[in-house]
Amino acid sequence: MRVRFTFFFFIFLFGFVKLNAQNISNEGTEFWLCFPSHVPAGSQLASISVFITSSSNTSGVVSCGAFSRAFTVTANTVTEVIVDRNASYIFDGTGI
Repeated sequence: MRVRFTFFFFIFLFGFVKLNAQNISNEGTEFWLCFPSHVPAGSQLASISVFITSSSNTSGVVSCGAFSRAFTVTANTVTEVIVDRNASYIFDGTGI
């Protein structure tokens, strides 16, 4: 009987609590990215790409140092912008 009372007490108590999910989004207009170094697969170097999507038709520019490329995105599709490796990869011979 006591177990039943405890069960219904907690159902009643938490039944009126309003729960809210997190409202975290990655929507925005300016982003900073980091492309870490990698180990090449044989002699092939990695491609460095940025994948962009939007809920509405939009356009913008991806820039990295002297590199700059305009893009347009059709709503609910993905657009790939390939970033020039020489502009995005900095190797000065030092490391951790």
